[in-house]
Amino acid sequence: MQKTKVFHLSTNMLGQERCREIERNPHWSVSYITLAPEQSSHPKQRTKSDLVYILVGGVGTMVFASHRGKISVGAGNVISIPRMSPHQIFNEGILSLQYLAVEFPPREENQPEEIGSFDRQFGSSLDSVASPTQLPPRITDCFDGSRIVYYDFEFFNLDVTFARYVLVPNQKYYPHYHRETTEWVYVVEGGGAVQVDQGDTPFFQGDWFRIDPGEKHMFRSNDFQEPVLVRISTPKLNSQDVHY
Repeated sequence: MQKTKVFHLSTNMLGQERCREIERNPHWSVSYITLAPEQSSHPKQRTKSDLVYILVGGVGTMVFASHRGKISVGAGNVISIPRMSPHQIFNEGILSLQYLAVEFPPREENQPEEIGSFDRQFGSSLDSVASPTQLPPRITDCFDGSRIVYYDFEFFNLDVTFARYVLVPNQKYYPHYHRETTEWVYVVEGGGAVQVDQGDTPFFQGDWFRIDPGEKHMFRSNDFQEPVLVRISTPKLNSQDVHY
């Protein structure tokens, strides 16, 4: 298991966005991005890659040129943006807007940012917009004791799960592992510990974990917090790949 302190990573400024790249492999990359209140990202348009935005804090608006419309976004939303889709993000709140940006495949490290161009107002008169987004599914129970919101991105063979680890008296869960799936976990809020073969590792907001196939693990809350985690699984997790 590998652990990274995201807030300790070096920062790049992309216009008004403060960006920290967390993970990069040949198939995709993921960055943690913050956007200050009353600021906006520059218009973006990827020509060779697709994007998935995972909102982990704040509220804002996302505008789509190709769909001539806009949607409200906030923590818990996951938005899929196909390539050749100009879009822009606006922070409408008093707090920072925070999101993970997953890119398939990753841009080359020296490749310049692709800038789109459009007028924010063109979609303002529409009552409803067919936009490239997934609305939050219902909250359900998970086998590890957490309450989850699950997003399935079959096209990328990847899933994204928001998980809240609740305090359940006298309830016992056990470490598990996966033979095929690798998990990447970001701690959105709260704290607790992850149990692995080497012992317990505490975690706090801003921590990032990589859990490889074959590594036994179990996340749990501490005595006074119910942490919220975002889990990215690839290939996407299925019930036949949970082993004890």
